[in-house]
Amino acid sequence: MKDIPSAMKETLLACSIKGSVVVHEDLGWFGLGGRVARQSEIYHVSVGKIHYAWKRWAPNITESNIRLQLEAITYLADSGIPVPRSVAHCGDNLLFLSNGSRCSLFEYRRGNYYTGTLQEQLSAFAIQFRLIAALRKASFKHADGAQAIVTTTAVLNELEYIRTAVYNPETGTHPDEVSRIREQEIPRLVTLVQTLSHKIEDGEISWVHADFHQRNLSFNPDGTVCAVYDFDFLHRDYVAADIAHTLEMFTVHSAEPGYHTFAAPNYYRTMSFVLDIERMRVLIKNIRETGALPSREISSLRNHLTMLGIWKLSFLYRQGIEGPLGRKLLAREFMFQRKLDWTLAKNPELEIIFGKES
Repeated sequence: MKDIPSAMKETLLACSIKGSVVVHEDLGWFGLGGRVARQSEIYHVSVGKIHYAWKRWAPNITESNIRLQLEAITYLADSGIPVPRSVAHCGDNLLFLSNGSRCSLFEYRRGNYYTGTLQEQLSAFAIQFRLIAALRKASFKHADGAQAIVTTTAVLNELEYIRTAVYNPETGTHPDEVSRIREQEIPRLVTLVQTLSHKIEDGEISWVHADFHQRNLSFNPDGTVCAVYDFDFLHRDYVAADIAHTLEMFTVHSAEPGYHTFAAPNYYRTMSFVLDIERMRVLIKNIRETGALPSREISSLRNHLTMLGIWKLSFLYRQGIEGPLGRKLLAREFMFQRKLDWTLAKNPELEIIFGKES
């Protein structure tokens, strides 16, 4: 946006930081708490020899959610979790600029991008387990800014909404696709949710990051985690579901690249996705050995993976019927259907890895 330089200058002056602003890189495009997920803008900037991450929050993120994120970031940094702190000069670090936009300023902490090594994944899980342990003790003043827990009831309500949602032809989705979703997919997913409901709703519920994966992490040269980003989805949910989401993201060989509006509509339909069962085995063994989850909750991880897959498919289906980029987003269905197939398959190897359900 054309007003970015002036917005940066106004933010820095409000923080009593004077001098010429040098913009080094647009971090948002790479998913580091930025534009890929929620359309916020985040840049690496410097004034003199001091470097910062400047963030302008997306209009669709509520003020209460922003304040919750900032409160959690401070709490976690104080707890020893590697998250970039708010700069000391900024008070509560939510600045309202003259044009009405909301900005924040953070320490600049930038490591390397994820390369898929086991060392990176084990380090990520170690940090996630520490983060979960810290959040178990948390009590946030701005807790009302969090989204609701994703219960089976919430998933069923979403599926029922999709069944009757008004089709928007501007999505580019063919009416036959809409009919397929409503007449075949929604009834199938409803049956799956009803089957799973009693199997997942007795696990531990706590504050979780809820989007802990490689695109929200950076790494040191030795493969250890440098920083954790993007707390947009921080809320209370099943701890096992949070770990299951990370596990899923780490065990697909051809992981989905960052979504861009210029990607071909059929791009995701032509990608190959391979579940790395051996890596899954190693990571589950690590979860057992560290005691991050009790055995009965480890055996329920496949059920949480199934529910996550259904929830993600419901998002795609709603966008495919209503959203402006519906056809392009719906092209991801193939990937999520494949992941769902893996969680449902009667695979003896997976049954051994996860253990029998209690």
